[in-house]
Amino acid sequence: MEPLISVIVPVYNVEEYVEACIQSIIAQTYRNIEIIIVDDGSNDKSGFICDRLSEKDARIAVYHFENNGVASARNAGVELSNGEYIAFVDSDDIVAPDYLKFLYDILIENDADISCCKLEQIRTHEFNARKATEDGIMLCTGMEACRIMLSGTPGRDLQLSSACLKLYKRSILSKYKFPLGRKFEDTRTICRFLYESDKVVISDAVLYGYYQNTGGIISDSIKANSPSQNDRIWANVERAEYFERNNDKKLAKLAWKKTINLMYAISIFNNGRYDEDIRRLVKNKAKKRTIDGFSFVRYSIYSLNPRAYRQLRAIIKCDIY
Repeated sequence: MEPLISVIVPVYNVEEYVEACIQSIIAQTYRNIEIIIVDDGSNDKSGFICDRLSEKDARIAVYHFENNGVASARNAGVELSNGEYIAFVDSDDIVAPDYLKFLYDILIENDADISCCKLEQIRTHEFNARKATEDGIMLCTGMEACRIMLSGTPGRDLQLSSACLKLYKRSILSKYKFPLGRKFEDTRTICRFLYESDKVVISDAVLYGYYQNTGGIISDSIKANSPSQNDRIWANVERAEYFERNNDKKLAKLAWKKTINLMYAISIFNNGRYDEDIRRLVKNKAKKRTIDGFSFVRYSIYSLNPRAYRQLRAIIKCDIY
């Protein structure tokens, strides 16, 4: 019999989307699953919809808690689950029917700790799932996966730093908890799971439909003057500091470069309004030259003349993720 896979779905006020999400998981071709729904204090009909679906499928278990954030919901889901393998699906997204089967197969075939696919942003409850191309499956070490995540290749950071899009061995996922009370907990945490994995298999198969809820964290983070913008920077700072603590200078330098690029982009978009602690931290990193030379030059130009930096950014594309 195939081993049990636990699919953890944090739910909060998504009554328009949650049924389509759960139905897409119910329809998986990999049948030996349990669906752990953690209702994080929804005050709309989300909890009722989940309870109704659980009455029709014994594989669904619904737990209702007071609102404490997505990190708490994910942590609770892991603790309540029984599977040898674990996947996360956000409650306003949908997955292709062979999502779990594909991730399980490539994980087992490559003796990996984590397997990963790609997403496509959607506007309806349907999306164009696509299988892996002939050369679209890559096996690498956890350290190499982190380098790919930070490399600046379009979409790679989102693909690899998201808690979703992946199948994890429980032994890897149980090493850390998602930090409570923090936004962008994926950025802060997933790098640790990747880095401490012996093998990670990355695929270009598009099997996850991502619906960008206009009330969600990501949308909020790119609005002008949003408090989430500072959280986003701090999440990147913590990722860079994690690599520093592991004495991995190459990955730390790449992570700091992405952090500083993000700070510049948010500062320009948000009229320079971000935590003074962030400004001091980045200034210290620039002075110590713990960032690469190009980022140091950009920092110097930005510090002396923000308008000149805007002109530089218009000429040289800035990767803000």
